[in-house]
Amino acid sequence: MKKLNFNPRQYLTKRSSLKKVILEFSAAFMGVLVALALNSWKESSRETAFIHEVVKSIYQDNQLNINNCQAQIDHFTHHVDTFAHYLNDESLAINKIIGKNGGFQFKSASFTGFEILMQSDLVSKINYELVFYLSMNKKSAEMKETFFMHSVDLLNDYMYDSGAEGKRKFKAHSRDLTGSCENFLNEAQKIDSLLLAKFPYILDERNLNN
Repeated sequence: MKKLNFNPRQYLTKRSSLKKVILEFSAAFMGVLVALALNSWKESSRETAFIHEVVKSIYQDNQLNINNCQAQIDHFTHHVDTFAHYLNDESLAINKIIGKNGGFQFKSASFTGFEILMQSDLVSKINYELVFYLSMNKKSAEMKETFFMHSVDLLNDYMYDSGAEGKRKFKAHSRDLTGSCENFLNEAQKIDSLLLAKFPYILDERNLNN
């Protein structure tokens, strides 16, 4: 029969070494988990900060667009009334009538925050309905600008015309431009309501100024 040799000291030494290896592995594993958690937290914090800044920028852009559009509606409505008033007055050419109203005043809409958002990979973390209305509003802004450029073309064609036909065209076009501005304004106001409903904390006055 083969005799088994059992050395208690050797057994304890091996057991101690195994325990040491397990402890070292556990420490390293926990270190990796902590590092991953920390990186995830930092990434999440960066994403949250980015979204907060983008939402504030979109809100401020939209407020500016609303104010400018309201002024443009008043301006082009006044053009409609003025052309109607001087429709049959052949002593005043179209350029003079436009001059009485301070020329053609127009400001392009601002979508800086929205454009930054669309270039990022975080657009999916923003309310879908808000993104939809912002996209529609941007298209309305482009249409509004197209209407305005048509006004410039009309002015080039009828600048010194004092007849009723040219004035009717300007009156009709000014009405169309007013309608385009009103459509843009309605969408912008919807965006304003959505922003305030979905992001009340971000858009708190105290946070907007930070």
